[in-house]
Amino acid sequence: MHYVIAHYHELALKGRNRPFLVDRLVRNLRHALQGRSVLQVESLAGRIRLSVEDLSQWPAIKCRLSETFGLANFAPAVCVSSEIASMSAAVCDSVEGLSFHTFRITAKRADKSYPLTSIEVNRIVGAAVVERTGAHVNLGHPELNIFIEILGPKAYYHFERFAGAGGLPVGMSGKVACLLSGGIDSPVAAYRMISEVAGWSSFTSTAIRSLAGPLPTRPRNWPGTSRGTNTTRVCILCRSENCSVRLFCRHRRRCGSYCTGGSWS
Repeated sequence: MHYVIAHYHELALKGRNRPFLVDRLVRNLRHALQGRSVLQVESLAGRIRLSVEDLSQWPAIKCRLSETFGLANFAPAVCVSSEIASMSAAVCDSVEGLSFHTFRITAKRADKSYPLTSIEVNRIVGAAVVERTGAHVNLGHPELNIFIEILGPKAYYHFERFAGAGGLPVGMSGKVACLLSGGIDSPVAAYRMISEVAGWSSFTSTAIRSLAGPLPTRPRNWPGTSRGTNTTRVCILCRSENCSVRLFCRHRRRCGSYCTGGSWS
């Protein structure tokens, strides 16, 4: 059995809502990895473990994980016993065939009842690697960084992490619509917003105008409007004054904080 250890992004700061957010991320991962030889996706202490049956599917799994919002990073990992002697021997066997001159050990304990501290694990495993390979320790700019994560009776180690999409899991917020122009600002802003919202529907400004058609004007005696002003408060999508999407108020009197400015004739 092969494993992938994934760390989530800002949802780790959500306090009492964290279990609900983590559960949503786990469901999103299960949906994204269907048909990719992933047998199990489960939440552990501060991280998510994926059990992979066929590692030949790793390129496809890596692509799916890198596009899943909510993940900070992920890495294929080797599972060993958390007993320090077994862990040191396994790490030394794995790095013996690699080419490097400097390295560091980065150990983390999810279970604080483990008899050794993270610094002690770093020293013991690091000393074993030095004895086996003759490489030197460089904490600032190592050629090889050996990550060790101790989770109860098991430990997982890996040598390379891949960045995730970050943000929050899809399905945690409301829906938005984005007007994409020909510049670079709106696509960048749209991508940043995607990581923070639940649903996503994108239209170009030209498409929205074609959907809305000619926008009717409000009467001249509309409250709060100067005489002769040719503007409207109707939704740019359905041309209704009572639209629940509320893409229609540029004065913020009627829509409050939901006003987006919309598109006006």
